[in-house]
Amino acid sequence: MLLTLVSAAGLLVVGCAGADEQAPSSGDNGGRSALANPPDPGFGHVHGLGLDPADGAIYAATHYGVWRLPAPGGTDPSQPARVADRLQDTMGFTVAGPNLFYGSGHPDVREKAPPHLGFIVSRDRAETWEPVALRGEADFHDLAAVGARIYGYDATAGRLRVSDDTGRTWQEREPRAIRDVTVSPDDPDLVLATTEDGLVSSRDAGVAFEPVVDAPPLLLVDWAGGVLSGVDVAGTVWSATGGRPDSDWVRRGELTGAPQAFTVVPDGRLLAADELGVQLSPDDGATWTLVVGYDGTGKN
Repeated sequence: MLLTLVSAAGLLVVGCAGADEQAPSSGDNGGRSALANPPDPGFGHVHGLGLDPADGAIYAATHYGVWRLPAPGGTDPSQPARVADRLQDTMGFTVAGPNLFYGSGHPDVREKAPPHLGFIVSRDRAETWEPVALRGEADFHDLAAVGARIYGYDATAGRLRVSDDTGRTWQEREPRAIRDVTVSPDDPDLVLATTEDGLVSSRDAGVAFEPVVDAPPLLLVDWAGGVLSGVDVAGTVWSATGGRPDSDWVRRGELTGAPQAFTVVPDGRLLAADELGVQLSPDDGATWTLVVGYDGTGKN
């Protein structure tokens, strides 16, 4: 089937294969080089979201590349488009500053590269990516940064890693299964993580964690601009009223089904990817505007 992207301007049909037509999976270099021109697989699962302050656009890191999505209500007339036509499986996606993206994941099936990208950086909004550390070793499913401090959950090792020099070198923490990680905008030592046992916090840069008492069972969590918010597996959006994990958590709104990605923009708005598509909320999740949607089946 064709993937239909729905924007505020109406319907935009992108001629590419849908989720039913799977692209070749990442394997060894021999497998990738044999498939120089695989069919376009479309949007794919959304791993991460961010808004670049340099151009005001929303960026969605997906299983098949990073997509630029003009924010609703703006003056940008461009349409959603995959950046640089690269099918890189971009994970751990984080907008760290104007034009500056952090990431990890797996290479474009057409590129000769190790199956794990390690920690990578883009200084031109995903047009190009630079390998920085752990190439071929680490697959960061999530990254969170404040200043030079970066936290990353390495799925290959099943543990949190921490860098104090913008990703050039990394320290290992004790093995722990983590779904999502975020760091206080004001204290680089204060980190939160979602686990199967609930939300946990560390005040010593991830050396030791303790449960966040009375926090909802969050699947995804993010912290920026004085706003601490998250979403549970059912799509219920929660926020900490005082902007700290020990504040009262209040139910704010609902997404459609289980979320794929969730981000707090530094200006306080929320971004999420759910069964409908990529959505934006200006009011802590009470209401949502569809930025880019999938076709009517709810599949991407």
